[in-house]
Amino acid sequence: FEKHIVDGFPDTDHTKDEVTRKSIICGILMIGSAVITSYSRGQTVVATSSGEAELYGLSAIASEMMFVINMLSELGFTFKGHIYADSSSAKAMASRKGVGKVKHLEIRSLHVQDLVQRKCFVIHKIKGEENPADLGTKFLTWQKIFDLCNRINLYINYQNIQVAACAERKHRGL
Repeated sequence: FEKHIVDGFPDTDHTKDEVTRKSIICGILMIGSAVITSYSRGQTVVATSSGEAELYGLSAIASEMMFVINMLSELGFTFKGHIYADSSSAKAMASRKGVGKVKHLEIRSLHVQDLVQRKCFVIHKIKGEENPADLGTKFLTWQKIFDLCNRINLYINYQNIQVAACAERKHRGL
């Protein structure tokens, strides 16, 4: 609570679901070095571009962040929000007013523009390979999983993974 900042990391994998063509979104919220909430789920709408999908992901983390900041405010704490997005197009769409040239945006996602204008949070650019929200949207190597988990202070107990893998092989009769 020292810095009074809530950090948010959104990521989206455009049209990951091959049946519905909906994107997968992941969000991670942190206060200091502690993850306070995270999610990985399918988007409710079909995005027609990766930038649009990323804006929906940014909108989702903004809503989660505002819930946490408002809850903390009710408890007497004042927090600011910082969102670290790896999509330049989503950052640009969130920082302007209106749909611009992207005419097919869901209107409900534009609330993020109002929140940016009111300075409820700041959106920063992060390199895609440094975004811990990749954990919920992409297939990653063990090394990449390890590195991203370390970024959010999540430690993997490899012994439990080995025990689970052995149990699975035994169950399959291998």
